[in-house]
Amino acid sequence: MQSRTDPVRLAVVSGEFEKALRLFSAYAEELAGEIRSGSVAESRLLEMRDLVEWARCAALAARARAQNCLNTIHVAQTYEQPDSPAEARIRADL
Repeated sequence: MQSRTDPVRLAVVSGEFEKALRLFSAYAEELAGEIRSGSVAESRLLEMRDLVEWARCAALAARARAQNCLNTIHVAQTYEQPDSPAEARIRADL
């Protein structure tokens, strides 16, 4: 059975963060309406808490992956050897 939070989770996992934000906002507004009307079930609050905790972990993991990519680029640029004149001539001759 599909949970109401599954579309949000799928968007996050797919890297569609703008879509995830729209879906999360709609879900939060729906939950807020239930809270205002006094008809919210505890299970819905737990579902939202689980979603927020999961999304936090997913965001931290995505940030760590992005930081690792940036670090790799920085190291590659730091240790990259400049082209020797012979290599430049060979490329120009091709």
